[in-house]
Amino acid sequence: MMLPKHIRHRISLLRILERYLWHTGLTGSTVVFIFLVVKFFVLDVGQVNGRSMETTFIDNETFITNKVLYLFHPPARYEVVQVVEPSQEKLLIKRVIALPGEEVIIRRGKVFVRQRNTPEERELAEPYLKKGTYTTLRGQKDAVHFTVGPDEYFILGDNRPYSIDSRVYGAVPRYRIVGKVIGTL
Repeated sequence: MMLPKHIRHRISLLRILERYLWHTGLTGSTVVFIFLVVKFFVLDVGQVNGRSMETTFIDNETFITNKVLYLFHPPARYEVVQVVEPSQEKLLIKRVIALPGEEVIIRRGKVFVRQRNTPEERELAEPYLKKGTYTTLRGQKDAVHFTVGPDEYFILGDNRPYSIDSRVYGAVPRYRIVGKVIGTL
């Protein structure tokens, strides 16, 4: 028995709608999957919380972190990284100042770095700091030395008076560095 034309037309439309929803649902789930892979393994977006990186990054500014880059090479001096802060497990952004195996000396408001077991030290050029910024520790009278262990990095905020960083909690193990901050939105 043949169905009337108007019923056949409705069934045909339902089949088209069903196919469309199936295709869209499949495509939608693929898009969600790709988004989640990118978010958790490739790029992430964060927001600056506080003044520790001014004037490079301003409070509440949105930034992008590349999580894949450091699978191919280690963090380099002067790069801004997103890091898991050791004591409170918060995500922060800071600048890499010293690399594994180096020694950091903070003296007379300046930062010096030297290779371990060598007498030669060099003052870091820090053009990103606001003019007149001094790097010190609370109560510091003499030079302070920090040793950066293997697979560790010494990180500082650019706004030194307002930054809690490696001067407080020491060098940060590599596994706490989430990725390189590559820009802002």
